[in-house]
Amino acid sequence: SKVFGVVWANTCTMCTLMLGFVTSRIFFGVLTAAERHKCVEEITFAFIDIVISTTYFTQQISTTTVRQFVIMLYLRAFHSLCLSRLESLEQSHQPPMKRFARLIVFLGILASVDAYGLYAFASN
Repeated sequence: SKVFGVVWANTCTMCTLMLGFVTSRIFFGVLTAAERHKCVEEITFAFIDIVISTTYFTQQISTTTVRQFVIMLYLRAFHSLCLSRLESLEQSHQPPMKRFARLIVFLGILASVDAYGLYAFASN
């Protein structure tokens, strides 16, 4: 039914947002105002790109397509956060090793997710 679909979509949206918030807290800690602004800007442009590209695939919209677009949105946001965090680490004279280690671990996770995405998309 339509009500179930709306409730399910809202639940998935909230779970996705919470997962993104928890992931950014674990690996990035508290974001600075500049990082937050850059992330919101990147998400806005990525969302517009995704909406424009979905107009091309209107006949093929499915839950799998929406899931892939949401994953791409999160990957772009986290890549942007990693870039801004690396820039801030470069500017600091002696960055804390804990921040550096968390960033390296997260970059490894991002690289593995990117590699898996390339493999999965190329095999289909």
